[in-house]
Amino acid sequence: MGAATTLLFHPHPHRVSALLLTGPAFGDEPNPEIPSLHNMASEIGHYGLEEYMRLSAQRLRENWGASDEVIEAVREMQSSHQQNSLITALDTVKDWVIFDELAEITQLTMPICIIAWPNDSLHPINLAYRMCELLPHGKLETVPSVAHVFLNHGALVGEIYGRFLETLTVNQ
Repeated sequence: MGAATTLLFHPHPHRVSALLLTGPAFGDEPNPEIPSLHNMASEIGHYGLEEYMRLSAQRLRENWGASDEVIEAVREMQSSHQQNSLITALDTVKDWVIFDELAEITQLTMPICIIAWPNDSLHPINLAYRMCELLPHGKLETVPSVAHVFLNHGALVGEIYGRFLETLTVNQ
């Protein structure tokens, strides 16, 4: 939700010197995972966060072959939220279409780094590619999977953004 929230600031590009967007999920089309986000909110409301996380871990293991390390990282991230806040966020953002036309982002003339990964329909890599094509100073960095983001507890994302910001400092 952070990438979408950040992009909603697009009418004020003069107030931003650079943007860092991780796994954009929302653009000019409905997110393909709307049903999954709604089901997730419903399950958390029905079972409670702890039981939902247990069921989620089981599904991650059985359906996606996720390692215990990935499952634990996902659990840590999900458990850092209050149950009602998470339900509200999931039921609210699932319907976000933040642009009538993705071309609206061409107003963003500052340097922008987008991190994306394949095989994640919640964070479609095609959206990241489309955004980069429209951004005058956009740079796309890809990582092998969302699991790499979870397994590195943000260090991988921090390294990529650190290198990106360093190039801005060197070029000034």
